[in-house]
Amino acid sequence: MTQIMRDEEILKQKYPAKAHARRVVTYLDQNLTSTPSSLTRNTLDTSLFYLEGTPTKYNEDNDQACPFRQRRYFFWMTGVDLPDCKFVYDVENDHSTLFIPPVDQDDVIWSGMPLGKDEGLEK
Repeated sequence: MTQIMRDEEILKQKYPAKAHARRVVTYLDQNLTSTPSSLTRNTLDTSLFYLEGTPTKYNEDNDQACPFRQRRYFFWMTGVDLPDCKFVYDVENDHSTLFIPPVDQDDVIWSGMPLGKDEGLEK
């Protein structure tokens, strides 16, 4: 029971995505002055972070999808384990957006309903 509670606390600290993005911005802000770079604090304030999830890949010679594994940085930032998603974080406005692919009505018959808007926000 104690281990389960500990795991839940760790997950609460890890998500949501916006909190991750803020920590990345804070880290970059603190380390910009210590490294020579064309990236300055001014450009960081107006930056966008863009990440793509793993695209759907199909096996050669059939319509079966290859086993899926989400890109680690995308999963770390969003907690979303779905193919074909995209994520944008606007530093200046502190606004994050998760793009989920549209629902394919024919695919719902075989795979069930995909992640919805509310479930995506919860993740």
